[in-house]
Amino acid sequence: MIFPDVRTPDQWQQKVMLFLQEAGLTREALQEAIHKHPQRGDPMVYPSRGVVAVRVLLELASEAYANGVKEALRFFDGMALERDYPSWLRYQLIPMDVKQRVRWLINSLTHKKAMRFVDRYELLALWQCGIVALPEILAKIEELSKLKESLRLHSEKDEAIGRVNMGLTNLLEVLSGYEDPRVEPILEQFAQAGHPKAEELLRRHRQGLRGIVTFDW
Repeated sequence: MIFPDVRTPDQWQQKVMLFLQEAGLTREALQEAIHKHPQRGDPMVYPSRGVVAVRVLLELASEAYANGVKEALRFFDGMALERDYPSWLRYQLIPMDVKQRVRWLINSLTHKKAMRFVDRYELLALWQCGIVALPEILAKIEELSKLKESLRLHSEKDEAIGRVNMGLTNLLEVLSGYEDPRVEPILEQFAQAGHPKAEELLRRHRQGLRGIVTFDW
């Protein structure tokens, strides 16, 4: 594609025009596709061609923004990105540097009562932050482990402990995607303690499986 490494607003505009031309779409068609996207979070609703195009353009915009082309985000002004969680998430993360993304994602993943299928894009986004995320993931796992023990000692409600368990499960899944000598001992520790998903994550890690699985594209 023209301008694989976008460095100027003009290059960005030309890249978008070429993308839309090759895809046989217009910006108005993308707006309509997002607006008609049935609902946020339904795992049975696969994205339309227009919605997939928006997601791809957001990835291209992320690369352009990282190269200093802040204007790339203006293309999405007025689009109802909140109707498609992967698009909305990408849009939120683009202006952040990698450390800010790590903190934002860890905070979100450790404050959920339950996980929707689309929330798995947060797991993927955290894993895609790379090795820079690992120290903060490990620190948060240790913090949550201590919090869980404290809640138990003080006989706190199951809801509070459940939320901590959800955060631990999310971070352990991201952790299992790394190739690092610290990963398996931690997964073993949680598996031995009876954590519901740790044994499965440990098995997958030993099988050489890495990364985060998402469901709709």
